This record gives sequence, C-alpha cells and structure tokens, in this order.
Amino acid sequence: MRHLLLATACALACAATSAAAQSGRVKRPEPAAQPSPAQQPAGQQQDAARKDDLLSLAKRNAAADDDAEPERDEAGNRVYRGIQVDSKARIISKPDAVYPRGARRHNVQGEVVLRLVLAASGKVENVTVVKGLPHGVTEAAIKAARQIKFVPAEKDGRKVSQYATIQYHFGIDRD
Repeated sequence: MRHLLLATACALACAATSAAAQSGRVKRPEPAAQPSPAQQPAGQQQDAARKDDLLSLAKRNAAADDDAEPERDEAGNRVYRGIQVDSKARIISKPDAVYPRGARRHNVQGEVVLRLVLAASGKVENVTVVKGLPHGVTEAAIKAARQIKFVPAEKDGRKVSQYATIQYHFGIDRD
C-alpha cells in the first residue's frame, strides 16, 4: 500500500512539473506553516525560548562592549584593536622560543597562541594565553614574546597601544 501511495505521489509531482514547464510558469512551493507556540511540543518551546534568550544576551553584550570603558595598558593608555588604528604596530624581531627539554622528552607538539598588548611605550604587556601546551612550553613562549621588538601603532599622529595575537609552533622537528 505504501509503495502505491509513493508511486502516486511521484506521478502527481511529475505531472505538475511538466505542466508548469509547458506553461512557462514556475509554481513555487508554499512555505510550511509554523505551529503556534501552543501547538509546539514542550521541548521545542524550551529550545525556542533558549534561542531567544541567547540572542538577547548577545545583543546586550554587544551593546555593553560599545558602551564599556576601553581597556588600558600598564601606563593607563587605551588599547586599540588593529582596525581602529591608522598605522598598525610593526614587529621588527620576534625571538624564537626555546623548546624545553622536558617537552621534547614528552613529545609535546603543537602551537601556543598568546594575546598581548604592544604598548605605546615599546614594551610587550598584558600577555595572556589563548592556547597553551604543557611541560613548560607555554612559559617558554611567553618568555620569548616578552622580548619582541616592534614599532608602536599610530592613531591621529601619536603612538598608541594595540592588541596582537602571536603564535609559537613547537614540534620534534625543531632544533
């Protein structure tokens, strides 16, 4: 019986398609009617409520970010993102991180990702770990990052502090 219904449905769909093709008009399918919240199962109502809550939370956070006091470096200067400055900070030298013996012995491989501030004063400040590795690898990357030499970013003709993200790769193939 099910096969008969399926065959009938296919025949009707093919007939409708060929009739539309002959007439030159394309009939667009009607959008499916959405059940009202009272008709939805309880689980779907909860999922919809969660989505609405997350959306409103995201909007509030975005508004709060715009209104929030900007972050400051150690000297009290505002820290800018790369798109907010006229001239981005330029890294002159980025020393390699020393691959710790213990990490080599434990076959630690991967990358360390650090977020830091390239301050208007020419110093690296506020180093935070975005992604780390064990056995002293993260600490070695932080130590190397603190020795980065750079030309500070500029905005409106003056030196400003800027966020930067730095990656250090570690693997057995390194010297």
